Amino acid sequence: MWKKVLLKIVSYSIVFLLLNLCEKALWIRGISAAFLLALLYCRENMLIALPIFVSSAMAITSDLIYLICVAAPALLALLDYLAHLKLKKMFTILEISLITLFSQIPLFIFYTADTMQLVYTIVGVLVAVFVNYAFIVLLYPILVRGFKYRLSKREIFAFCIMLFALSIGLSTLNPLGISVFFAVVPFLFLFIKGLDSSKILIVALSCALGGCVYGLNMQIFILTAILGLACAAVYALNKYISAVVLPLVYVASYYLFVGDVTLYAALPVAVGSLLSIFVPNAFYALSNSYRQSYQERFALRTVVNRDRESICWRLNNIAKAFADMKAILLNEQDNQLNSEKLVEDICLSMCENCKQKEVCRAKMGSPYNSISKLVTSAMENGKATLLDATVSLGDNCVLLPRVIATTNDRVTRFKAAMYKKDGMEQGKKMIITQMGGVANLIEKLAESINTGFTYDTKLETRLIDELGYQNIVASDVIVYGKNKTVDEVTLLVREKDAHRASLAKIISKIMKREMEISKKTRDVNGMVSITLNPSPRYKALFGECALGKQNRCGDTRQAVKISRDKIMFILSDGMGSGHSAYSTANDIIMLIENFYKAGFDHKTILSTIGKLLSLRTKEDFSALDIAIIDTQTGDVDFIKQGGRESYLYDGVNIETVEGGALPIGIIEDADPQIATKIMSPSQLLIMSSDGVAEHLTKDSMAELLRSVGTYNPQHVAEQVVENARRISGSQDDDMTCMVIRLATV
Repeated sequence: MWKKVLLKIVSYSIVFLLLNLCEKALWIRGISAAFLLALLYCRENMLIALPIFVSSAMAITSDLIYLICVAAPALLALLDYLAHLKLKKMFTILEISLITLFSQIPLFIFYTADTMQLVYTIVGVLVAVFVNYAFIVLLYPILVRGFKYRLSKREIFAFCIMLFALSIGLSTLNPLGISVFFAVVPFLFLFIKGLDSSKILIVALSCALGGCVYGLNMQIFILTAILGLACAAVYALNKYISAVVLPLVYVASYYLFVGDVTLYAALPVAVGSLLSIFVPNAFYALSNSYRQSYQERFALRTVVNRDRESICWRLNNIAKAFADMKAILLNEQDNQLNSEKLVEDICLSMCENCKQKEVCRAKMGSPYNSISKLVTSAMENGKATLLDATVSLGDNCVLLPRVIATTNDRVTRFKAAMYKKDGMEQGKKMIITQMGGVANLIEKLAESINTGFTYDTKLETRLIDELGYQNIVASDVIVYGKNKTVDEVTLLVREKDAHRASLAKIISKIMKREMEISKKTRDVNGMVSITLNPSPRYKALFGECALGKQNRCGDTRQAVKISRDKIMFILSDGMGSGHSAYSTANDIIMLIENFYKAGFDHKTILSTIGKLLSLRTKEDFSALDIAIIDTQTGDVDFIKQGGRESYLYDGVNIETVEGGALPIGIIEDADPQIATKIMSPSQLLIMSSDGVAEHLTKDSMAELLRSVGTYNPQHVAEQVVENARRISGSQDDDMTCMVIRLATV
């Protein structure tokens, strides 16, 4: 820890000293104060930075007025720092910019004696505000965000401004006639070459411009530019050869453009070049690993899409397996007992071993018809008797009592077998339906996964930058979607930033669409993973009113979100009224909700539930009225299985969505009635149970809605139920109404 503090003290001392020298060379003030306030924005400890700032200014000059001008930004920075510590508030760029501006007020008091001083003062204040913003842009990725991401273009520009200012300060240092500037520049160039050789020319131009400002020395510009070009030219050579080449190039250039080369001229470049050799290769390797983080993430994302393709292939094969299993069960020929085979078995077991069989056949022919009548009587009456035997069978069969007893026994066993068979058949049909549904579901999953993710790394970099300017540290951001549309943004932020209201607003502004936080997951090291998705275009407002015939209404209604963009409104009218009807309706709603959340289609869900209800011993059925609303498009899927008609009302016209199909549970193969409509915010959707629909026709419903004169769903639902109860006179059924309206988000 102390090593980091010591490194900061040394680094800040050098930077403040050079910036003060830059101010002195340019005859303007405020550049070093701008750097101090940039450190304040980056939440650096002012108890360390302030003494360095003041002492570096005192090292340059002992002028009292100048020190007063230095004390102003120092005092404002300290007060603001302590205030933020107390209030636990984040710094903003606007706040820091205003403090930078106000900190320069003493300059207008002491340095406006003449027009030239006033001009220098005004220029200095403007430069201070500008470089303060540039320093914030540069220091933020270094001190707050870290070097995990490459610098953006704006950050590179800010880096060039810093180099320009520091180069001016460096160019003023010439102890014993030795140029400190030309000792630092070759070291810097070779250091940058080890990090990213593509940035050498930009760095060289910034240093060359800054170096030639003091004294307007164009020789410095030319020699620095040549050193930069030489360094860029030897980018492929190792650091040892490069450290030798640069001094040789400098000596040749100096001789060409200046004249005879002295030891004082060549020594700084040689020393700076040789010092670059001692930078560990491990440092360059670590820096390059950070610089290449985007390339690594590209590879990772490619792997993600490749794995999605593999999963898609497997899912398709699983779907085919389920479809084949369904086909096998459908094509299976059932060879179990039937009534005809039962008669044949009785005839075979009783007549084939009878000693009188030839006599009987001679007198009455085949016994099949006579035995068939006994079986029919036993099936219908539960038991066959002597009275059920035909005349020919009674006159000729010597084993008639035994035949009747055998028939009764066989019929009893046959009924038991058939009862078991019916249950198995129902179960088999339900399994067949489910297999088909699972096959369809897996196919949809495979189709969804088959579309690979697309990523927008430019947008990711911009998001990191913009969040950083608001003091929200995002260590990782991924923007991805399908078919060139952004579906999701995932970012990793500090825990204290995860709850900031401005987070979603910033993302929405950059994405140019409203985004909302859909998921937060606590990560390691105090970080939180946040997922944002496009906000729905609409929100659904609904009201409901229920009136029971008994103490408890047997109708069940529910609104549930079954996916990110879809809400299901379901009204289940159970058989009868009261607790029994409520229990049936509630069970059905629970099953439907879970099936829809799993992703099954309408027909599979209702068919499976219908078959399940047919397996129950008690008679259960329920009228279902379902509306599934897409909050992105306004599409509404109406699924009705015994449900009554629904209405779409826009204030003037009323549109009917017809009810139909038998209630679920009456017969096992009843198909639902499905319709799709587009609903707008100007419409109301009215869903009601039998108790309401029996007493309010389309015309009376339209008249009622016009008279209500409101789009408040809850008020409309209450008025519909109240009018249905009034019209009915004596309430003979449960009454329920649900009213839904879309509102633009």
